[in-house]
Amino acid sequence: MKKTISLILSAALLITLCACGAQADRGNSGDPTDAAEQSPSQTDFTETEMPSPFEYDGGDENRDFNQRYDRRILGGMIIPDVFAEYLKLSEEDFLHAREEKWDLDFQNSLDKSGLTETCNVYSLMVEFDIPDEVVADAVKKNNEHYERVIELQNGDDYHRQDIFSSADLEALLSRDEKIITAQFAAKQAIVIGDRAYSPRWLYSHSSDDYKAAGITPGMIEDKSELYGEFNFTAEAAEAFGKKLSAFTGTDISLAGAS
Repeated sequence: MKKTISLILSAALLITLCACGAQADRGNSGDPTDAAEQSPSQTDFTETEMPSPFEYDGGDENRDFNQRYDRRILGGMIIPDVFAEYLKLSEEDFLHAREEKWDLDFQNSLDKSGLTETCNVYSLMVEFDIPDEVVADAVKKNNEHYERVIELQNGDDYHRQDIFSSADLEALLSRDEKIITAQFAAKQAIVIGDRAYSPRWLYSHSSDDYKAAGITPGMIEDKSELYGEFNFTAEAAEAFGKKLSAFTGTDISLAGAS
């Protein structure tokens, strides 16, 4: 009898241990279905809390993502020097004057859309009351400088984007912000009147912000192919594509970006 009871108790203990082991196995199985139920998707996002767009968020390869304007209007080295000479300021004093007016930290300019909100050739003209003849002289000296650079670099075309055309100068001298914005806006920017919106601005703002700025679905659709050229992470490409698709009502896939 004692032997029978012992066998029964042993069997019950074995069943209990097996059941506990099975439950533990289920808890540690790594089943992707279970994991998905327990943690949110890595690509969950809000319209204004997006993943970092690039693996390395810097360098020339990502510059166009941030730019509202072509680089010419940013002024380079020569034009500010000519303006400083006209104002009878040292380079250091003119730099200090610019720092007092604008935050020269590039990262803090990314949320801007107006010409005079950041430091550029036109905003310098306005802020320091630079006359047309000085602007024309500065542009001439700028062009001569970069033409020499190109010649020294055996015709390398990189700095041709720093040379002002006659149409560029005419736009600047018009002092009409709509004309200047249209002339100097980067190809990937969305232009509305005297304001330009970079892909970075679209990336970090909401659909309500788009509407408030006057941005339409058609404007984004017209630029979406350019946005697909950026070197987004897979997560960022998915998040941005979903946001633009929701706003436009069309499927905008940035999956081609890596």
